[in-house]
Amino acid sequence: MQRFAHELRTLRRAGGITYRAMAQRVDCSTPTLSRAASGEQLASLSTVPAYVRACGEEETEWAERWRRAAREVAAVPVPPEQEEGIEPPYRGLARFEAADEDGSSAGRHWWPHWWTARSRTG
Repeated sequence: MQRFAHELRTLRRAGGITYRAMAQRVDCSTPTLSRAASGEQLASLSTVPAYVRACGEEETEWAERWRRAAREVAAVPVPPEQEEGIEPPYRGLARFEAADEDGSSAGRHWWPHWWTARSRTG
């Protein structure tokens, strides 16, 4: 995935084009095009052809590159700390659960303990 994102960035730089100019050429937003090459996650197969077209390149070859990157991503095992049931290292990484909506999830509130006491008194 990182390699694929790097290849997208290299393509854009070689064309000397900005993300804003790319967005004007194709039906994609500037943030979408930027995220496609960020490497944080694999760009969608619908975004890649638009990105490549905006750079003035042929899309066909890039669809196969995307499929190869998708297979690589699928082959990477999930790290143990991201598996279900493992507590995150700090609260900021905890998922928002249905029980959190009404505040019934003891010990996982984001607000300070004194807030609850103040709201009860008045």
